[in-house]
Amino acid sequence: MGKKGTVLNVRLDKTSGNKMLDESALKAASKSKFTPAIANGKPVAVWVTYAVSFALEEKADKDKKVSKQDSDKDSDK
Repeated sequence: MGKKGTVLNVRLDKTSGNKMLDESALKAASKSKFTPAIANGKPVAVWVTYAVSFALEEKADKDKKVSKQDSDKDSDK
């Protein structure tokens, strides 16, 4: 992290085993913004290590939902 709190360099210490998750973690880390570290009253560049966790959410499949009105239209054909 630079003196202004921006990420200057990212690296992966441990793989998740999934290339896409690893790339997403690196991308998220590179976009992070931090409050700068202070030493002797002045901002300083430092290395920061943190874990990135991902959680999958269940998403409703909109294509498979058929309304009653759509079903009625199909029966008219």
